[in-house]
Amino acid sequence: MNPLALFSSFSNLPSIETRKALLILDFQNDFVRPNGRLPVRKTLDFIDLIPGLVQSFRRTGEVVWVRTQYEGSRPVIDDYGSEIIITSAGPLDTKNQKKGRHGREDSSSDVNDAVDPEAFLSGPDPACLPQTAGVQFPAPILAAIDHEHDIVIEKSDYSALQSPGMVLSLRSRFVTELYICGSLSNVSVYATALDAAQQGFAITLIEDCMGYRSFARHEEAVRRLADIVGANGISVQELLEEEDWEETHKIAHASSPAHPVAAQSETLVQSNMTPPSGIENVLGHLAVQNSPVTKRSSIAEPTATPSSKTNVHAADIIEADDNPYDYDDEPIVLPPSKYSRASTSRGMREARASGMNPSRVRRTKSGKSPSSRRPGSSAADSVTLGRASTSPVHTTTPNKAPNAASPESSAPTSLPSPPIAETTHAKKKKRIGKDYLGPEDSIAEGDSRIVYNLDLPTDAFGRIQKEVNWQKMYHLSGQVPRLVAVQGLIARDKSFPIYRHPADESPLLESFTQTVNAVRICAEQIVGHPLNHALIQMYRDGQDNISEHSDKTLDIVRGSSIVNVSLGAQRVMTLRTKKSASTDGEDGRQKQQVPMPHGSMFILGPQSNTKWLHGIRPDKRPESEKSREEKAYNGERISLTFRNIGTFINPGQGTIWGQGAVSERADAAREVIHGDASEAERLIRAFGSENRETEFDWDAVYGQGFDVVNFVEPAVAQIALSGDSITDMRVRLCLTENGMRYVVQPPETMDIQQIVYTSPDGNTVITGDIQILVHLASLNPSSELTRPGVEVVRGGDHLIQITQLGTAWHEYLLSGSKAEFGLLSSWNERLREADQHYISGSALTIDDIALWPILHQIETQKGVISGSSRYPYLSTYYQRIEKRGCVRVVLNEMAHERSH
Repeated sequence: MNPLALFSSFSNLPSIETRKALLILDFQNDFVRPNGRLPVRKTLDFIDLIPGLVQSFRRTGEVVWVRTQYEGSRPVIDDYGSEIIITSAGPLDTKNQKKGRHGREDSSSDVNDAVDPEAFLSGPDPACLPQTAGVQFPAPILAAIDHEHDIVIEKSDYSALQSPGMVLSLRSRFVTELYICGSLSNVSVYATALDAAQQGFAITLIEDCMGYRSFARHEEAVRRLADIVGANGISVQELLEEEDWEETHKIAHASSPAHPVAAQSETLVQSNMTPPSGIENVLGHLAVQNSPVTKRSSIAEPTATPSSKTNVHAADIIEADDNPYDYDDEPIVLPPSKYSRASTSRGMREARASGMNPSRVRRTKSGKSPSSRRPGSSAADSVTLGRASTSPVHTTTPNKAPNAASPESSAPTSLPSPPIAETTHAKKKKRIGKDYLGPEDSIAEGDSRIVYNLDLPTDAFGRIQKEVNWQKMYHLSGQVPRLVAVQGLIARDKSFPIYRHPADESPLLESFTQTVNAVRICAEQIVGHPLNHALIQMYRDGQDNISEHSDKTLDIVRGSSIVNVSLGAQRVMTLRTKKSASTDGEDGRQKQQVPMPHGSMFILGPQSNTKWLHGIRPDKRPESEKSREEKAYNGERISLTFRNIGTFINPGQGTIWGQGAVSERADAAREVIHGDASEAERLIRAFGSENRETEFDWDAVYGQGFDVVNFVEPAVAQIALSGDSITDMRVRLCLTENGMRYVVQPPETMDIQQIVYTSPDGNTVITGDIQILVHLASLNPSSELTRPGVEVVRGGDHLIQITQLGTAWHEYLLSGSKAEFGLLSSWNERLREADQHYISGSALTIDDIALWPILHQIETQKGVISGSSRYPYLSTYYQRIEKRGCVRVVLNEMAHERSH
């Protein structure tokens, strides 16, 4: 076959697109009704938003309804002393104190009870008891569930992902992004989001669909999720706009002749504008045969005939009462099969149709099934889709075009704005314009602006990339997945400016390098005041992002602006007005979007920083849909944030003084505080106030000053590399997964030596990768090397077999054999029999960390694992670990070291 024809046939294959899922947690009577067990505040504010939200979300993702049913007491602290839920951030509001089963104050409860009322699965008087009205969904929620298309599960833990098979069910649908809302943000939402992050899902919180009984706890939960797992926030209105854009984009893309597809895919798109969702559609396109069949029936996806669908649908109808707050009638009793563990109503449909009788349900006066109101079934919906598909694309061209985004081209281009669909939703609020802002526009409070075409040194991107001493940075639970550096002006006495923000450790500051200093001087001339400090960050691709925030002004000279210079691939800065603690609604919040092309400078004024949040959201579009500016420099971007800092440290004397310190004068400087938990917590709470309040009182919150610098005293281990990629990757993966800091020493010679680990105190030196893994797995949670809130990776039961596999692979390479490496089949069978996410169960262990680098080298050299139909279980396992954050970080580090 002609190689060009073969390549052409490959290019016509449809790509597998990942999906997203909306998790709706615990909107049950015990939480959303005024006389429920734990009623949350202002329930109707978010209950009213849910029907329109789910109707829109179904068009582009999976909708998962989760309810809790008590089966036994659950812990609130994990085995390593970390909180599973947030109950320690503040007291409950007086009006939300623990209530009895009928909504009255429970005088029998002991006010000194050790179990917090919100730990509703852990105390002596739990919520969501089986066969009670409190465990059921209220009528508005029941009416919004589409049992033909939605997933409905039941859980008995705080986290939805603890339900057996839940993660696997999402993986089978290629879900990689989770949008989460729920009745208790600091309980089920928090626990689920933490588990989701451990499984490698991207997380977005729907801010105005999260209930709470204590604002302090809600605030702390959201802060931790943003800092620890990098969760983003979005409002229902913004999500509806994104869904409109995605749907319009898909329709326009499907009908565009510019994108050839296989004939079978073409026919499907033309004949059915909304193809089957999930794995069925993908496998149908690719004609994949003999896919692995899991042992759990809850994850199976049998193909039901039209008649079976009709029968089951009729049998499983759940009718809603007209009065959502009527507790006097007979309670709704739902069919047990409707809430099978981590299963979908589609996946269990055939089993239920084969002989499961419907349970007693209440009928509505209308007698209609909620599932009869599916999206796309009405004429109005059809008209809406038709309008969206022909909606024009709006563009905004700045008056002054940015300079070249890549070294190869200098042609100016306009800045495209995504198309705006004209679809409407129930209770939808006024649409916010999506046009991008440029140099001539008023941005935020009017004291912010974007400047294009800076007079920068030639090849500033490449020069800064090479001259900067890139470091790792850590937040409260581990390493940030981007490289950073801090530079500044260092005085003759070696004192330097210090900028503190919610990272638990400040990277070491170094003197301005040549190119960075040239950029700084250029920025100073434009902004009109000194800039003595720079935080420099390297973003690897469009998925790297920053959650929206306000810059912390404790150490920034009051009245000065914050300057961000962008080099490399273009990204978009999103600004949103703050929602203060006293405001629960989203009405009136404004949003602006400012593209930042290569060679541009965004100036954030002090008033804008006070009243607006800013951030960079991940760009989830396929590469084929990005502009040349967005794909320039291989998608990499260097961000230089310059500030005028008024707080200083003298490292020789160990003292701190200035605007943000207790002492403002150098002659009265005080000793720097390292790692004091109470001082760090006080500063974090102060930062939280600035991030939230629109009328921030700087003097009241920051006026007394803070002398704490590094929130955690760093414990840094050392590893001397061996030069063997498998050996070195194992140790680096283990340290990174555990969130442990380390520095790397390159191998001394080209001969392969054993890797050497040295503990932070220098007292422990271990040689050999397996020995190091075993040592790290045996660390006590109170060890100085472990990080608060991060579980140490344990395990080690399969290391002998894994070592044998590694030896066999090494011998195979030395033999130069062209035959197939024969041990993959046995490991594929082993994973099939285990029927678990990882070798030893549902959690990653050092066994997985020891095995994956071997598989990675085999895949790199042979290409026989990932996506293989011959080794389907090994392929799924390989890809699951490949998506973990620690793997991405380590592979990126190793690639960076090879290139330098």
